[in-house]
Amino acid sequence: ADKGIGDVALFEVSGTYEGDAADQQRRVAAGVRRGTAKLEGSGRHWGGNAGPVGVFDAKADAIAALEACGAPVERLQIEAGGPAWYHPGRSGTIKLGPKVVLGTFGEFHPKTLEELDVSGPLCGFEVFIDAVPEPKAKPTRTKPRLELSAFQAVKRDFAFVVDKTVEAGTLTRAALAADRKLITNVSV
Repeated sequence: ADKGIGDVALFEVSGTYEGDAADQQRRVAAGVRRGTAKLEGSGRHWGGNAGPVGVFDAKADAIAALEACGAPVERLQIEAGGPAWYHPGRSGTIKLGPKVVLGTFGEFHPKTLEELDVSGPLCGFEVFIDAVPEPKAKPTRTKPRLELSAFQAVKRDFAFVVDKTVEAGTLTRAALAADRKLITNVSV
């Protein structure tokens, strides 16, 4: 902001080194956004301001980076909370299953911003590229004949009243498990 540029988006793919051992080195894609630097534009616009960046912008960046790395984004699980440098109520961890951590995202904690001498809002993400599983080898056979359904596609928008402690991932998994042949996509 010293040069008068308040809206900044920086991204990098690089190695991180936590020690000399091979298991202490990994490839990471990371990024930060500040001000109103968003995917749909930045700064002032005749249609209105974009609004400040937030946790959902960081989440969208992390998922886009994971998708570019070939991660199965439809199977990702988001858990609340992340490293200490993120705001505890505005951060998350992206997992594949209960143990494999693929990344973290969130808004930076005010103490972190103070230590860095940066004014907020500032959000960011980290994606651990080495943790992304290799895609399964696909058979080289010819595809089967395309069988189109005689019925048109049906898209439904459902609303559920649930306790506020129920996580979105729990609802998504329950809806997908109801009938895997009929239900092909669920999003919250």
